[in-house]
Amino acid sequence: MNEAFKPIFAAEMARVEAMKDGGKYKKMWDRYMNNKAGAEMFKMNQEIFKKGGIFDKFAGKDGLMQMEEAKAMNDAIRMNMSKMMGETIPPYAKGHFKKIYDAYNGLTKGVDGFSKRDAMTAQAIMNQLKDRVIKDTEVEKFYPMGEWIYDEIDDLKDENPHKKMFMESIHKPINKKWMEIYFKGFDGHDKNHDGKLNYHEYMQYADDLEEWGKKTFPGVKTPEWSQGEKNFFWTMVDSVSNGSWNHGHRKEGRGNVTKRDIRRLNRILREVYKDIEESSDSSDDEGDKKEEKKEVKKDLFDEEIFFF
Repeated sequence: MNEAFKPIFAAEMARVEAMKDGGKYKKMWDRYMNNKAGAEMFKMNQEIFKKGGIFDKFAGKDGLMQMEEAKAMNDAIRMNMSKMMGETIPPYAKGHFKKIYDAYNGLTKGVDGFSKRDAMTAQAIMNQLKDRVIKDTEVEKFYPMGEWIYDEIDDLKDENPHKKMFMESIHKPINKKWMEIYFKGFDGHDKNHDGKLNYHEYMQYADDLEEWGKKTFPGVKTPEWSQGEKNFFWTMVDSVSNGSWNHGHRKEGRGNVTKRDIRRLNRILREVYKDIEESSDSSDDEGDKKEEKKEVKKDLFDEEIFFF
């Protein structure tokens, strides 16, 4: 994946997020992010890339798009969409379109300008980046699971090393060392070496991880899950690959969990944990404000928060 497109996609997400809620363009973007705008995108791409279409009208005779030509095409598309949607779609921030152009232009080395093929490749890269983004629907789906895990660990004593490690990990980059250890165990339980864990392999690994936790933290209390709770976790983990992020790939759900699923779930749960902490902090702030108001009023009258 071309690294030049990551900041571009992130900036576009921020640009749309700043737009007014309820707008047609923002709603279309939300459908796109959740892979529900397939027909709209197909129709739009047809108009742009068909022979004699929008791209051909703005590109030079050599079929390449220079900076000014690309900007003119973008302005024309934006103005047309604004008219169709009945709302003003804002232009890019100063200097940002140049970054977009440079990313497109860099796809074919040694050529000044990007071709129709480059533009389609760029769109495919943006779609890959879109699929990597954790969706609100995923956070909502796995929130009960994340909340359950968070609450169990939060109930441990503050000096508990397991709790400390878990709480600190929420706001730190994913620990690659721990992931390597986990995936080494994953491989050890993948008895048929197909790169996936079935129900029995996964459940055996869950049991073995509990024992590993007791050995790693001797004498330290760690969360203990019942068989029913483990079955619930299995059901949720098994469904990860059914999300829109896996669009275009084989669905591994209904009996198989891959490392790809585990990585995705890890990212989703981290978003859940962060949301729980932010909600808790917000509640604490509101409580503090209420206490401050009570104190002020009194003075006036008295004059005196690891799954695996």
